[in-house]
Amino acid sequence: MLRILCFSILIFPALTIASSVPPDIDPALQQLLATQAERLAGGDSDRTAFNNDLSGLAEKGDPVAQYLLAVSGGSENREKTEKLLLSSASSGCVGAAGVLGLMYMDNQQLEP
Repeated sequence: MLRILCFSILIFPALTIASSVPPDIDPALQQLLATQAERLAGGDSDRTAFNNDLSGLAEKGDPVAQYLLAVSGGSENREKTEKLLLSSASSGCVGAAGVLGLMYMDNQQLEP
């Protein structure tokens, strides 16, 4: 019950803010995803190039790229993952807000 209450307190305000201003998907990110789909269809499962390209977009502030990099394991460590999710959620990415809320709820030694 406490976990549900904590989740509600953390995630509902973020969802309210995020749902009012959804992030746009940048054409560069759309192209990157299409390129990765082609790589996978061709049998290339190495994610190094994808993560490098995704990292470049995330550093430029693309909230969807930040979210994808954080949840795909492309960030080097937990601190960077949290930073990516915070930035993405602040820009309106509901998925990032949800993952961040779960991280906080699970008490992974992160501070809001």
